[in-house]
Amino acid sequence: MGMKEELKLFFSVGAFLLSVAALAVSIRVASSKISPAGSQIVHLENEPVTDPEKAEEMRQKKMMEEFNKQEEESLKKKKEYAEAALMRLKKEFKGNIPDTIVLATEMEAPTPYGIEKKEMVKPLPIFVDVKNKRIEFLGLFHQSERKGGIVEVFLSSTIGKLEHRGYEAVSVTRINPYDLWLALLLIGMEPARGVFKEGEAIELKGDTVDILCHWLEPDGTERSACAEDFIYSTVSHRTLERDGWVFIGSRVLLDKEEEKEFLATDVFGDLILVVHHPLAILDIPSKEGGRKDDVFIYNGKLLPAAVPAIATPSPFAFLFAEDEALPLISMLTKMVITPHKRR
Repeated sequence: MGMKEELKLFFSVGAFLLSVAALAVSIRVASSKISPAGSQIVHLENEPVTDPEKAEEMRQKKMMEEFNKQEEESLKKKKEYAEAALMRLKKEFKGNIPDTIVLATEMEAPTPYGIEKKEMVKPLPIFVDVKNKRIEFLGLFHQSERKGGIVEVFLSSTIGKLEHRGYEAVSVTRINPYDLWLALLLIGMEPARGVFKEGEAIELKGDTVDILCHWLEPDGTERSACAEDFIYSTVSHRTLERDGWVFIGSRVLLDKEEEKEFLATDVFGDLILVVHHPLAILDIPSKEGGRKDDVFIYNGKLLPAAVPAIATPSPFAFLFAEDEALPLISMLTKMVITPHKRR
């Protein structure tokens, strides 16, 4: 092949390569014209996102879609579980639930290690006036002064094998959480969607109730206050708004060993939450329930004066202080729950 022919071949190959490169560039430009505007954008479906902010936005969007899907499924299960519970109760009373009913479902008590035999414990009763939509039960103000009186829970049940945070609660009780859940169903409350994770800063919506506490001061003076009045926000510098408490209705969980669903009230003793929690029976509706360090403290102007910790063998020995040297409010209160009335 002569020099002339070699040059022709060289330029032909070069022209072909240039045409391929030009075609690739034109495809790239064309794809960018149909993509969102921005300095860092996703041009092709399977191409990695190079903008960190865009990538985080896409990740958050995908997570929220998954969370919403799971929460909708959770709400569906809660409603089905609630409907089944009411049907069982109706069947127990041969089709007609009475106007008033007392709930006191026995619970499994903790047993020493190695003992397989189950022991049951009787909880405090819950009185339900189904006709007039009113719930009553006893509790105890329980304020430890540890950490400046930080509050994450309004009411915890310390009975049986329940996991609870009575040390961060305004009050404690010995009712069965399941009974409170059932009582709320009996007065017409319907479970609502809660948070996906503890401390999620969102507003909760659904059926709400008012909680009123009645007690006697040491001098015999009768007192009463709304549950919100006991909790002071260090952010807004006021007590909680009296917006009621949303009936979240706990959560249906799965026992993987027994492959059986159960209500979280069987294991979780924090009943009425101030910091949003997915297993709450009742929760505050506002975004303030989103977790922030040391947001809520006891309203010291309202709570009864501290008295020495109750010691065994008191009839209220189920109430404890982490350290007996710490002062502890140990004053009986009657709690009354009714459908929320807007003020």
